[in-house]
Amino acid sequence: MKNETKYNKVVNFDPETKEITVLDGVFEYYDENNYKDTGIEKVITMKGATGSIFEAVSKEDFDERLAPYLNDDKELLIYMAENFGDLNRQMIENVDSSEEALTNLFYDLSYADLWPELRKELGFSEDEAYIFNCTGGGRCFDKGFQGNINPELSEIIREYEG
Repeated sequence: MKNETKYNKVVNFDPETKEITVLDGVFEYYDENNYKDTGIEKVITMKGATGSIFEAVSKEDFDERLAPYLNDDKELLIYMAENFGDLNRQMIENVDSSEEALTNLFYDLSYADLWPELRKELGFSEDEAYIFNCTGGGRCFDKGFQGNINPELSEIIREYEG
């Protein structure tokens, strides 16, 4: 059996790197069937905490990263491809260089539903944190974790990772 508690709350923010760590939740797996005769209600076989790591990307940084690849430069790319063979030209002509396609190519937009709460909790405007790039996640905590936001959640993380 599994017990799980979801949090989806920020537990750490590094202002230098703009890296944000979110506690997704805590879990425990337990076996209650093998211990009925001993009077033990349940035995936990595994427990832990899961999280996600994000970086805040400003509107300015976002635009700067995508600008060289947007549709405006397609003619130049086609000209270059003509000098390097038809296959390159066909590939370049068929590339979707829309902002949406490029955004999905360069950034992991997982957990976009959390973005308004992340902005609110960290005090970011939409220009300061236009998107949040998900850079990692899973079992990203250790038994000594100490975040700098929501310290009560750091205690829970240490309990589950200890």
